[in-house]
Amino acid sequence: MIKAEALWPALLQAREHILRCRETTVHPRSWGFVRHSGGEWQFESATRAGSWSLSENRISCDLDTPRPADWPAKLGLVSRYLDLLLAQASAERSNSRVRTLASFAQSLDGFIATKSGDSQWIGNEANLVHAHRLRALHDAILVGRNTLVVDKPRLSVRKVTGRSPIRVVLTRRSGLNGEFLDALHAPTLVLAPQDESGESELSAHAAVTICQVGETLECGHLNPQAVLEQLQTLGIRSLMIEGGGKTASLFLGHGALDEADIHIAPIWLGDGVKPFLVPAQGAIASTTVHTASTFDLDGQALMSIRLH
Repeated sequence: MIKAEALWPALLQAREHILRCRETTVHPRSWGFVRHSGGEWQFESATRAGSWSLSENRISCDLDTPRPADWPAKLGLVSRYLDLLLAQASAERSNSRVRTLASFAQSLDGFIATKSGDSQWIGNEANLVHAHRLRALHDAILVGRNTLVVDKPRLSVRKVTGRSPIRVVLTRRSGLNGEFLDALHAPTLVLAPQDESGESELSAHAAVTICQVGETLECGHLNPQAVLEQLQTLGIRSLMIEGGGKTASLFLGHGALDEADIHIAPIWLGDGVKPFLVPAQGAIASTTVHTASTFDLDGQALMSIRLH
């Protein structure tokens, strides 16, 4: 099996290729990853159709046809990152809306934090590396206001090489100063309602860029579809959602979430914060079975779920 850490530099090359293609109308129809005699992997692309093939020294991908069903078993995490990049490339070619992915580590009984809000660290080191790879493969990373204030996450790439994504915070509350401002320790794009009364305080904060979103829901939250439209006008085409459960549930409930990577740690919490809040189902037969792949992260499980 090809190791993700060995292929990672070439995967970053593919990611940079996707970004460069935004500046042109010419898009590739096939990708290749080639291992040279020194052991280094190199990315290449072509405008002609290709074929899916796999060997010790080459991975060939055809962007117009689905990948072979057995590739997750053969490639492990490598197939996860390929799927993500290929979905982004497809979205770029079709000029569809911003691609979205939620990422969480949860307990066996389905909680991403204790009742008091403690969440560090539910997953293992391999999960942290995976999460940072996901960050490096996205334009931006989004959290809700409460997650920013409670966890004060850096939302940067530290465990792997690559670009850190643009930090985005979603808020619906007025009065954006105080502890919220204290949590803005790095350049951050704040998405807020148009009538947000804390605009003046935020404008004076050197690390903050304010973007007002006009469409809100009856509950007072920003409309996720309007959020994605606003982000797309800013050149953001891929978005990772990393917290919290209410924010991810908002996107899921309004059809604005494409994928979810859920790391399952072998611990029990008993109570706490759930990753997704969804309406109760009356019968198993009425539920939707989503396409999913599972991967091993040093003895713990990762489930990658395709929602759209």
